[in-house]
Amino acid sequence: MEIPYINAIMLLSSATTSVNRVISLMPHAIWRANEVAVYKAITSLTGFSNLDAELPNGGWPKSTLVELLLQQAGIGELQLLKPALVSIAKTQRIAFVQPPHILNGLTFQAWDLSQEKSADIHRNTIMRTWISLALRYLPLEALRPCWSEPGAYAIIDKERVLTASRDAVVAGVGFDMRRGGVSAIAPGVIMLDRDLERENLAFEAIAMTLLRYTPEVTYAADNCILLDVTASLTLFGGHREICRLITQSIRTLGFTCRLACAPTAMAAWLLSRAPVARNRRNRRRTIKVDTMTRAVDRLPVGLLPGASKLQDWLQGIGCESIGQLRLYPRAALQRRTNQQLLLELDKAYGMAPEL
Repeated sequence: MEIPYINAIMLLSSATTSVNRVISLMPHAIWRANEVAVYKAITSLTGFSNLDAELPNGGWPKSTLVELLLQQAGIGELQLLKPALVSIAKTQRIAFVQPPHILNGLTFQAWDLSQEKSADIHRNTIMRTWISLALRYLPLEALRPCWSEPGAYAIIDKERVLTASRDAVVAGVGFDMRRGGVSAIAPGVIMLDRDLERENLAFEAIAMTLLRYTPEVTYAADNCILLDVTASLTLFGGHREICRLITQSIRTLGFTCRLACAPTAMAAWLLSRAPVARNRRNRRRTIKVDTMTRAVDRLPVGLLPGASKLQDWLQGIGCESIGQLRLYPRAALQRRTNQQLLLELDKAYGMAPEL
């Protein structure tokens, strides 16, 4: 009578051994009733130890949909996935399906993702095209449009010259000159007080006109307007044609602008504000990253707003151009400059996300 009982125990022991062996081989796929209800999965490290400690199973789960809950898209959330993407791209290809914004290829170049190992990344990303319009004579042209009869005029703001017409400059009027100095040097120059209300109306009229070319229009410092025309190039016939049309539209409104084009918004903004070089022709329109890098390298470092309080130090180390500043050791810049300057430098070369 005991033999069947013993055989049952042996069979049960054998079955238990087999189950334990299966569990040891697939711990991520088995859940036991006496365990907390946590899904076990094969994961990939996020690259951030604090995040790994918070995530179930210590990393991004593979073969699983992960949703990032954000207040808005395009705030740099791709940086959170950078370590995992760089690791995966070494052995596999990555494809982005319907991202909320056009991905910036410069970012992947900065992460050293080669085209051989991450062909899908570069194939599915589009280099952005930003246009910046610098309205240098907006205070003057808000009162006297560019089609007005030529004459010597100067705009006065806080008893000093803010801008002047070409005839007034030829007569000797300079920027920041006092009202009394203008009367003494060039008595024939007509001085007009600055009208901020008319400037704002003109600025809004220009921005509304530019919405014809793209819905992505934004204001920038120093009387500039930025346009992301990446999605509009085919519709308007390419880079040259859309630049020509934009310049023509601005002139029709009675204003002149200095137009620049680049793959990043910061680079386009800097190029549009760059002074005219007497000994060489400025290159303000760039499409490729290499061309943009060379053009930005030649710009004066003083164009970066973050460098305004560091002029003495920059002159002391012999740094005159943005390219020279970029070659300076990063650790030294972090110690001796400010975070704003570093961020502007990174944005100009596409190393930091732009909103």
